[in-house]
Amino acid sequence: MKNLLTTLVGLWALCCFCTVSAHEIGFMHHLENRFAMPVKRKDTFSRETTLRVMCRASNVSRVEYRLFDGTLLATSEAAALDFAAAARFPHEGLFEVTAVGFDADGAQVATTYATMHVVQRGRAHQPLAETKAVTVQKDFAAPQWSPAGDQLVFTGSQYRGLFLIDLDAAPKRGFAGITTLSHEAMAGFKPVWHPYADALLVREAGQSDIETPANWVGLDGHAGTLSKSEQNEVQANFQFAVIDDQVCLRGRDGQSFKQPVTLSRGNDKFFAPQASPDGEKVLYEGISSGIWVIDLETGTRTHVGLGNHPSWGPNSEKVYFDIADDGHFQILNSDLFVYDLAANTTTQLTDTPDQREQRPAVAQDGRRIAFDVDGAVFTATLPTGGE
Repeated sequence: MKNLLTTLVGLWALCCFCTVSAHEIGFMHHLENRFAMPVKRKDTFSRETTLRVMCRASNVSRVEYRLFDGTLLATSEAAALDFAAAARFPHEGLFEVTAVGFDADGAQVATTYATMHVVQRGRAHQPLAETKAVTVQKDFAAPQWSPAGDQLVFTGSQYRGLFLIDLDAAPKRGFAGITTLSHEAMAGFKPVWHPYADALLVREAGQSDIETPANWVGLDGHAGTLSKSEQNEVQANFQFAVIDDQVCLRGRDGQSFKQPVTLSRGNDKFFAPQASPDGEKVLYEGISSGIWVIDLETGTRTHVGLGNHPSWGPNSEKVYFDIADDGHFQILNSDLFVYDLAANTTTQLTDTPDQREQRPAVAQDGRRIAFDVDGAVFTATLPTGGE
């Protein structure tokens, strides 16, 4: 009985551990040790900000805040104010900030850290309207709009299978009927609507998102493999490659370059390039730095910030994405955001601590958005008339 009780207690502790975000795991670990910076992954900070540390250790009398390279940002002896200190960051970006606590004799007695996203832009909150589920909850994910905006395709767990729903069809039991287009593995990994919109181009297992899909599947469920000439015909205007963890452009408008042009810059591992609808910009992702956009004409790079599953809006001026609080074993919650390139503003579209909104996609009309929530597909109307 004692062993059983011990096991149950251990399982309960594991469950509690799994419901804490990765960014907060470090915070709680240090808080348990009585010294932590209260920073969450979704937080953003201006270049001039106030740093704080939550300290339960009575022997800490002074705190120094330093950058990863040792640069001193600020010092505080205001224990009653959580050692608050005014700091100025040298530029925008992601910074690893270390807080070091010292006792009255000058000995180091505590240390903690936090990754801070410093950006000089506004953060607004404009909630979506008319949000509704269009499927049951069944491990569905990654919806994409048809060109006409009357249908959605989406996939299953681990991008297996491809499914279609007609939004204009009469609902059954509250939902429109779902048509299964494919059961194949990876069929739902970034499918591409055929230029004639009566079929989708789908990838086979092993293909990356920068390769031309090898297969096709019709809206009636018929499927086949694209010939080489058909692949050339439907090949995207932009040909990308990832070389030494850098995103490169190796061809454009049917012409291959003699040497690939490197688009990304930095020590991160970059991936998943996407050309904007107007063909003037490319967004891509970094494993640790998040989402970036480069203007192909000027070469200007814009750091959108931390986030996942970015997608372009139809006017090529907005990037939609989600930011998740993720634990070691599961994503706990996730919210949707949109970044406006022209206004340099980020707007939060959802704020649901108990749900996981992910993988947003905006219809061609610029008014409607689709996304998945905990295994179901949802649609909603964008605020202020959309794009």
